[in-house]
Amino acid sequence: MTQSDLTKEEQEDLRVIEDAIEKGEYRSVLTPERRRELEQAASKPRERKQLVTLRVAPADLAKLKRKAEHEGLAPTTYMASVLHKTAVQ
Repeated sequence: MTQSDLTKEEQEDLRVIEDAIEKGEYRSVLTPERRRELEQAASKPRERKQLVTLRVAPADLAKLKRKAEHEGLAPTTYMASVLHKTAVQ
């Protein structure tokens, strides 16, 4: 996002914040311990997901889709969530 993407109000807010930073009115509250935690989390390799193909009865799939819609999720996201919940129990 560039500054030209911001509204006039957002641009003014940004100027005020940048001025305050330059004047030393803001300081970081990030502790060295928290910084190490964040750096360690960022450096860990992310687990790759695997593609799985399943055969599902049409009636079951229709029910899963309805439940996903009710939860406000995409059907595949909802199904992955159901599988995850079952796996960690």
